[in-house]
Amino acid sequence: MTKTDAYMANMNQTEILIDGVDWLRQKFGDVGTELFISLIIHEKFDYTKWRRQFFGD
Repeated sequence: MTKTDAYMANMNQTEILIDGVDWLRQKFGDVGTELFISLIIHEKFDYTKWRRQFFGD
């Protein structure tokens, strides 16, 4: 288990959501974050499938 996995395992869903949105806002800004979230919601996005294709694991 990585340090990040251990950190995440001790967080509840709200804490994970808040940290995730904070990271998105730092990376993309407010407008980019809204766009990213709307793309995920509107597309039939399967993160697990995407991750396997993108990272090959």
